[in-house]
Amino acid sequence: MDINTRQFQQIRDLINKKSGIFFEEKKVYFLKRRIEERIKQNGLSDMDEYISFLKYGDDGNEFQKLIDEITINETYFFREFEQLKAFAEECLPEILEIKKKRKEKSINVWSAGCSTGEEPYTIAIILNEMLENIVLWDVFILATDINKRVLEIAKKGVYESRSLKQVAGPYISKYFTPVDEEKYKINDASKMLVSFKHGDILESDAMVPDNFYDFIFCRNVLIYFDEVSRKQALEIFHKKLKYNGFIFLGHSESVGRITDSFTCRKMKNYYVYQKL
Repeated sequence: MDINTRQFQQIRDLINKKSGIFFEEKKVYFLKRRIEERIKQNGLSDMDEYISFLKYGDDGNEFQKLIDEITINETYFFREFEQLKAFAEECLPEILEIKKKRKEKSINVWSAGCSTGEEPYTIAIILNEMLENIVLWDVFILATDINKRVLEIAKKGVYESRSLKQVAGPYISKYFTPVDEEKYKINDASKMLVSFKHGDILESDAMVPDNFYDFIFCRNVLIYFDEVSRKQALEIFHKKLKYNGFIFLGHSESVGRITDSFTCRKMKNYYVYQKL
């Protein structure tokens, strides 16, 4: 089944308008392969019929299935270790010092685009290690993703050994329980710190409170957005982040060209962005 330029642009613009995700023209075959399966599953005849169905006959269910097909979710525990080290050893202590002065005992984190859950569970492990006595803290980690299928995997908290390739042996023993020779389950203490919700970043304003989060992680997500959607997402993050809070993006992502709302700070081995 072929997809012409007009059809590609129509479905690309539809996806972009509803989710912020933008596909360049070089992604035409990637999109085509995944749409073909959805056309077949719906018993439709061609691309034009599918586009018409998405526009006028869909109640949102089919668009969600399409999103589940086209969003890539390659991740693992302790991904981008140097950044996580900066979070644990420099950013977190700075926030804890502020909270100590204010006599606050809460830590709020938003993992936006959490995929199958490795990132928010990694954050839970780090907080368990870095807080002197985590039970004395009110820790809340919100983990959101637009893909419902990966959220179901995240909620189960069961992972194949390749997802733990960057996890030190003592951490595996402490925070995971073997399910079989190839699978591990995150322990309940870490799992209880994370709340998973389905949601699009660009439509999260009502779901996420303002000036609430000490840290926001949105790594390797904005690279799939166009410039307008990136700016909109960063405005939302700035609104939801507390003053002095930090935002962590992927290693190839930067806010500098898009907004001056965040201050770029050089830690020992990593640049981070802060709301000041």
